[in-house]
Amino acid sequence: MTKVDVLIAHPLKHHVFPLAAGIQRSGLSLRLVTPFYSKGFGRLVSMLPGSAGRKAQGYHLSSLEVDNVISPLAWQVRRLLRGHDLATLISDFDEYVAGLIDRGAYRFGTLITLQDYMPKTVRAAKKNGALIWSDQILNQSNAACSRINSHYQALGWDKKYNHDESVNDEILGCADIVTVPSRYTAEGLKGRMQPVARLFRIPYGVDSEKFSYPAKMGDFGVVRVLARANNVRKGGHVLIEALRQCSSELMLLTKGSSIEVLIIGTLECSIIDLLSACQLPSGFSVRSVTVPHKDMPALLASSHLFVMPSLSESMSLICVEAMQCALPLVITPYCGIDGFEPLRMGVEVEDNVVSVAEGLKTAFKNIEQWPAWGEACRQAAGKLDWRVYEESIAVIARGLA
Repeated sequence: MTKVDVLIAHPLKHHVFPLAAGIQRSGLSLRLVTPFYSKGFGRLVSMLPGSAGRKAQGYHLSSLEVDNVISPLAWQVRRLLRGHDLATLISDFDEYVAGLIDRGAYRFGTLITLQDYMPKTVRAAKKNGALIWSDQILNQSNAACSRINSHYQALGWDKKYNHDESVNDEILGCADIVTVPSRYTAEGLKGRMQPVARLFRIPYGVDSEKFSYPAKMGDFGVVRVLARANNVRKGGHVLIEALRQCSSELMLLTKGSSIEVLIIGTLECSIIDLLSACQLPSGFSVRSVTVPHKDMPALLASSHLFVMPSLSESMSLICVEAMQCALPLVITPYCGIDGFEPLRMGVEVEDNVVSVAEGLKTAFKNIEQWPAWGEACRQAAGKLDWRVYEESIAVIARGLA
């Protein structure tokens, strides 16, 4: 590979494609190295029928030039055949990229990695004199982890949220540039960066064309609540217990309509157990649903309220997507939505059962306000287009030249 200004390396998807597109927009030369992209063999996979093809279609961004992406065939095949073992894939990919840097196969001036996914790659780049740009995608500070562990203790579990931030601390300690999407994420970095590092807050975006179908409000035959709460960190246990306590009152507030709660994603075993033991009134149902991201706009558009009682995020992308689809929100401040306005865009709750139950009741008591709340959400999301994100990244990148 000829020398480029910026090398971006990440083993998963997250928001790395718009990040790379932002570097591209700056005019700097770049390469994004990633295990899977809709390119070559990956492009063929995206043409397959069924969920595999639809999922592969999501590994592509039209504004990102294909020639700027390195996605080796061997890694594409491995991602398809052994993608369930993400921990091993992430570790091996980090070692693979670090090895290429050590051998001089990748030459660049600045390395961008996300969170603590690529520590060996960061060390190799630093050893070779590159600038380090760390994009932080999740608040897993000691304070956040302690708060999450308090939930495990309240549930009477011996299990702990044992996340070791030492690797991330090492990366932050040598990073020259750090980007975060929200104030909440920035708060988790206090005292952890080197004094000369530059910190930038750049909110994530939303595909305003893809998520362009507003939710349908009006007469409710079935009130559909879409929730992102499939594990403990996302507050699944809090939501299930809150629903157990307030479901009967919510039914009364709908004036005859039934209520369907769809929890997005595969449920963690602990959440399955809690849901199985939860008794709900007739006409009130809770189930999980897993759909390719390509189908998410239609699911959001068929819903009426979005709920995310998360214990810690950075800036929840699905929250912004729900906002773009004009869904009112019931969220915690730990979802990282800086522009959220309570009782104008929905209800803000704390990460506990009483608050979430009261928040849901407040939302349903104001069910006639959902269209107005949803419209306020849509207007706020309009300022968070991915093109705005890309240009903000480009501004930072131009400062590297």
